[in-house]
Amino acid sequence: MGDEQGLALLVSKVLGTAVIAGSLTVKLPIIRNCIVMKKTEGLSVGSLYTEIVACTISSLYSILTFMPLSSWGELLSVLAQNFILAGCIWYYNQYSLAKCAGTTLVFVLSTFTLYAYLPESAYFSLPLVSMFIGWSGVLPQIYSNHINQHTGPLSIITQSLNVAGSLARIFTTLTEVDDNVILFSIACSTVLQTVLLVQIITLRENTARFAKMSEPESKKVD
Repeated sequence: MGDEQGLALLVSKVLGTAVIAGSLTVKLPIIRNCIVMKKTEGLSVGSLYTEIVACTISSLYSILTFMPLSSWGELLSVLAQNFILAGCIWYYNQYSLAKCAGTTLVFVLSTFTLYAYLPESAYFSLPLVSMFIGWSGVLPQIYSNHINQHTGPLSIITQSLNVAGSLARIFTTLTEVDDNVILFSIACSTVLQTVLLVQIITLRENTARFAKMSEPESKKVD
């Protein structure tokens, strides 16, 4: 029994490390698509913002409760790449400097307040809040894809990695973390991420036509 537990823990650590390594580039295809298309149409701003908030809250919970980095480290790299995507949205949609600065300030102050002043007795609420915010972030993107009938700059590579990472996280959570709330949250997230992947696959022809229409005129002539 001890050998089986040791093997499971070893596999969990390897999977956790693989998930973190994969997360280092998970959003890069979407970032590339935004830069090539020079627009972020099809990318839900609400979905991105809520994912940033959910990742931040989950990271804070993991830090405050001293969870092993191998069980949540990908949140940090995904968060950094989401910041870049937010920058793309701000740049290509010509957001004012005041709006960008105000949004950044609110985010920084809110994060610091949670970290510095949230009582330990309330730590349990963080994964619950993150879970519901995460749901509210993915659902607008799913709805946007359905209405637009294309998935814009979303990448099948990125989404496949998201689904694979979520499945791996179910195993690592069962092995390393005794937290049913987090397990439930990851399971629900896996379902929603799978729906997004199915949309990317089924709407790929419409998305290809949308991407072609978005090409610069000079490139079309060439």
